[in-house]
Amino acid sequence: MSLLASVLRERGPLAFEDPSLWVFRRIAEAAGARLTGVPVYDEGLRVSELDSPAVVVTPAHQYPLGMTLAPRRRAELTRWASEQGGLVIEDDYDGEFRFDRKPVGALQALAPERVAYAGTASKTLAPRPAARLARAAARARGARARRADGARLAHSGTGAARAGRAPATTTGTSAAAAARSAARAGTGC
Repeated sequence: MSLLASVLRERGPLAFEDPSLWVFRRIAEAAGARLTGVPVYDEGLRVSELDSPAVVVTPAHQYPLGMTLAPRRRAELTRWASEQGGLVIEDDYDGEFRFDRKPVGALQALAPERVAYAGTASKTLAPRPAARLARAAARARGARARRADGARLAHSGTGAARAGRAPATTTGTSAAAAARSAARAGTGC
């Protein structure tokens, strides 16, 4: 979040769902971003109220309210990003561990050039906050302008954390572990 917020701060305010996870807002503020809130209703983020070049959303499981961003709102959000040249930052904080229903696809699949996907593997690899690992996949426009910041991201975390996540992400063992957890919970994956 810090890297994305620092790269985006010159474009204008960074929108967050309202309500949303306070810690991400604080991280973005510390990176120099100006913040704005966008109301969340029963179908998720109210896209019509977006007035910012970038927005952070939790479409698979809105935090803290718990709803999934409705299909029509997903379409509206990706259309907004395409038409306005906006960036959607998709925070999939518990994608591998949703046992109350079938998993939903990533919003990034609908607009890979406009959605930066950020998730966490920490619950699979190490549930303690001190060992949190994060992954981010962004194919949004402006990648050349973010190369220097991307180098910071590539070297983030401790050497042990980078070494620990490499085999799991390249061999598919992290996906297999998530599937086993889902099977044990009876939801499939």
